[in-house]
Amino acid sequence: MKKYDHISRELILHEGISTEAERVFLNVEMIERICALGDKLPLDGHKATYLETSNFFAEAQELSKLAEDLALRYGLPGAAGKCPEFDFEFPSYDEFHADAAKIREEMDEIPLAELPGFIQRDIKTANALRYEDHLVATRQEAPVPLKASMTVSGYLMSKILAGLGLKGLVTGIIEIIGSSGPWGVMISAWRAGDMKTFKNALKLLMKFIFKGKFLNLLIKKVGESAAKKILATMTGRFVPFLGWALIIGGILYAIYEEA
Repeated sequence: MKKYDHISRELILHEGISTEAERVFLNVEMIERICALGDKLPLDGHKATYLETSNFFAEAQELSKLAEDLALRYGLPGAAGKCPEFDFEFPSYDEFHADAAKIREEMDEIPLAELPGFIQRDIKTANALRYEDHLVATRQEAPVPLKASMTVSGYLMSKILAGLGLKGLVTGIIEIIGSSGPWGVMISAWRAGDMKTFKNALKLLMKFIFKGKFLNLLIKKVGESAAKKILATMTGRFVPFLGWALIIGGILYAIYEEA
């Protein structure tokens, strides 16, 4: 089981393979393929090519299908429509990219005054810096102001929401995520180029999202019915055997591909 120990520590699986029953049922092929997939993750600070990213998502799709087959074989919930809260249909990279782009477009349609405070601050700070730099360089009128999707916060938020399976923007979610402890650490680490800390904070953010406190906060923002539907969509990606491995790996690859 050395390889299992290795992927638990190093390959972002964290608590993904969570019960002894699931560990028993993980066959050799699944373990080998998860190891291989984790080994392909870009090194900290290294850009990923479009082909590498697309291949990661394609492999993730195959692993999701294998996880569904294993769940069906061993009578675990989630397979063959028996437990529809699990989503074994992992997206292609092009589909992920389109979802993230749609979220950014919707973000840009929100008036500045109605955006969460942390994004407003990002926009104002970035625009002020661009204005000063532009005047110093050209002594002409300032450039067109940045939109929400062009800020660090807006960009990273779109990747996280797309990684969680959301097809559109949910303002209540970004307000909750943006006020969480892990989010502040992620933003600081990103700006400092500290990708190791960024990845660790991303793991903590996933743990925060899947806790009861997050659901309670979301209910206050969007109502109980909508909150439960949103959370069901996000937790659907947390499929048996694979845990957060594919969610976090997909988000990281998408970020590294556009870095």
